Amino acid sequence: MLRTRIYIDGYNLYYGCLKGTHLKWLDLLTLFEKCILPSVTATVDGQSVDSDLQAVAIKFFTAPILEQAAKAHDSIQCQEQYHAALNKHQPGRIETIKGYYSLTEARARVIDPLAPKTWPRDCQSTDVWKLEEKQTDVNLALHGGPLVLDAI
Repeated sequence: MLRTRIYIDGYNLYYGCLKGTHLKWLDLLTLFEKCILPSVTATVDGQSVDSDLQAVAIKFFTAPILEQAAKAHDSIQCQEQYHAALNKHQPGRIETIKGYYSLTEARARVIDPLAPKTWPRDCQSTDVWKLEEKQTDVNLALHGGPLVLDAI
């Protein structure tokens, strides 16, 4: 058996795969146990081997939505409910590691609608809100020690 643990960047999962779909309440553990891992073929010394999910099967890296940047009035509550559901569905199988968002004022170049091919250096600037997810990548990197041990 291949001892297996899954590391998920929640921001990229949501914005890269789930946003705008009916899959926002995706059961991550079932997805991997029933769909993804059984489809992975691994061999050791010419023998086919299966994956064995470790006790904490999934490490889910995410950040709570900021109220002042939320797209909908219930975004924060929905995210909290999803995270709670993930952790309560099968206790001890999913660990949620949280970062945070930073919201700062910044300047950005504006694309000229009359000349969209104009280089950014030649465009006008405007004030914008810059929303960045922070510490999720750092948390993932800090788990690099355990991640490397998981790989070994």
